[in-house]
Amino acid sequence: MVKSVWGPPGIPIIGNGFELGRLPTWKLPQWLRKHADVALSEGHNYMKLQLVNKYFLVPLNAEAVKPILDSNTEITKGVDYKFIEPWIGTGLLTSTGTKWKTRRRLLTPTFHFKMLDGYVAIFDRESRRLCKYLEKFDGKEVDLFPIVKNCALDVICESAMGVSVNALETEKNPYVKALLDMGWLLLQWALNPINWFLPFYILSGRSSLYKKVVKELTDFTKNVIAQRKKEFESGNRKKLGNKITFLDLLLEANQENKLSDEDIREEVDTFMFEGHDTTSSGIAWILWSLACHSEIQEKVYEEIKTALDGFDSSTEITVESIKETPYFDSVIKESNRLWAPVPLIQRDLQNDFNTGQYILPAGATILIAPIVIQRNPKVWGENYLDFKPERFDSSKEKDYNPFDYIPFSAGPRNCIGQRFALLEEKVMVMHIVKNYRMKATMGFHENEGQTEIVTKPHKGIRVLLEKR
Repeated sequence: MVKSVWGPPGIPIIGNGFELGRLPTWKLPQWLRKHADVALSEGHNYMKLQLVNKYFLVPLNAEAVKPILDSNTEITKGVDYKFIEPWIGTGLLTSTGTKWKTRRRLLTPTFHFKMLDGYVAIFDRESRRLCKYLEKFDGKEVDLFPIVKNCALDVICESAMGVSVNALETEKNPYVKALLDMGWLLLQWALNPINWFLPFYILSGRSSLYKKVVKELTDFTKNVIAQRKKEFESGNRKKLGNKITFLDLLLEANQENKLSDEDIREEVDTFMFEGHDTTSSGIAWILWSLACHSEIQEKVYEEIKTALDGFDSSTEITVESIKETPYFDSVIKESNRLWAPVPLIQRDLQNDFNTGQYILPAGATILIAPIVIQRNPKVWGENYLDFKPERFDSSKEKDYNPFDYIPFSAGPRNCIGQRFALLEEKVMVMHIVKNYRMKATMGFHENEGQTEIVTKPHKGIRVLLEKR
């Protein structure tokens, strides 16, 4: 059944593995798009990729991906996620079946609109600190990506656990270093199939480093949980204004015997994994898009100024003021279309799956690629690589299928924290734009999306920064 699916020509036995293994990660979106266009032109809505004895089936448009994402049974993540289970366990990201459904139902209220108000206070405070930090780069060229990434790490640690790691100003914190090491280890494992051979992985020294990093990360979380639990039980807990942290919400469930201490650790570490790199990547691409399009940047600036009723330094950005920036919403959507924060999503089929065109066998891996679907010229036009926020004017949103735009996935297993992520992106970018002008130091398309665990800017976000 898999063999009948069209795929790019490859080498016998190895398949596409040799070509993909030599391909720089920042060239993968173009490679996938090129072959997707061939498949679609020949009437196929799927294509297959072969890596030695493993086949990946790639849905190419909204019609193909909708049945998979809409399915209530095909929710099992791909085998690549097994690599991080020693760290995040089988929490909401990696669990399946009854456990996933129970956990999803339990955690959904923690991302309710009312709960997000408390997080916005953190976003506002940390974004102000970021803008203060950026003053040293006034009139200079700077790569904003690592700076934004560190600020996002401060945000997620404060939001998830109520702790400050001060990543923005120092990387000496052992927890910060362990997170960076885990990101590197995960990337190396995913991109180099030789690492899947356990004897080699042990001999390379990465196995021992991996165990050390996992222990560092899980021990840190366990210690924070233990301390927070004591404060929680004594009634002496640190609040976020009038709100509480994600961990506190889990501890409330713990008191009701809905979650064990290990369950709580899984979900806090999952929150850390999902909420750090993805959000910082999204923010970076928004900044890049604005830095390359000065007229759009100034239009966003004026809209923010109106929404905040001027720029009094004491004015906080709130959920209500964010609602007054519809054009900025379109800017963010267009940025997330071009550079989906998570470029590839895996699902392992548990049953034979009838697509209408093919019957895909149980055990096959579906590779959902927002970087392909969201760059479909048949949907977004021949100028699909151009940055045009007007694509997302409210009057035009009916022009595309909801499954043509899936930066946070879709269906029952969509990203539970997408509102959290979008609010963080909006608050941080609003603060930067109202304080600084940004001018890119290279052309818009010279900076490609590097397809790793998240879509990273291949050349960073190098801009000339000028204080307003």
